[in-house]
Amino acid sequence: MLINFFLIICIIYAVNYGLIYYHIRQIKKNIKLALLSGDDRTALSQCWAWCEKSEIIDLRDYWGKHRFYDLVDFKSIRRRRLLLPHVGMSIMVILFYQLMLRPTGILGLGTCKATPNCSNYALGVLLRYNFIIALSKIVIRVDSCHTGQPVSFSENFR
Repeated sequence: MLINFFLIICIIYAVNYGLIYYHIRQIKKNIKLALLSGDDRTALSQCWAWCEKSEIIDLRDYWGKHRFYDLVDFKSIRRRRLLLPHVGMSIMVILFYQLMLRPTGILGLGTCKATPNCSNYALGVLLRYNFIIALSKIVIRVDSCHTGQPVSFSENFR
């Protein structure tokens, strides 16, 4: 019985990370498409969430420094954090929101005025900081976004 439970957990874990890594490959294509179409906000938001520092430097060198501002100055993501169960599951919840709920308008949300948008900010923070610090930064960001305060890359969100 315990072995069956352990096998089910391992299968769910493997599927979860397979989906996340597939999503990362798709995001890299989306970043290039956004840059080609001139949508710098989308590219910047997705770079914040998913690109490591070396990838941002490569994109900045190719596409121009003016498109990526001071994004390289922020703490780099660590993709190995995806192996932590609580981080991986949190990211899956955010991806579910991004892929299923946000585009369909089920929640009645419009486009986010912040760059990066709150869900991409949450992904980036989860991959940069430990879980408790990340959650506190996400709560502060979402709260400031909904209270009408100006939000962007700032000292408060590093």
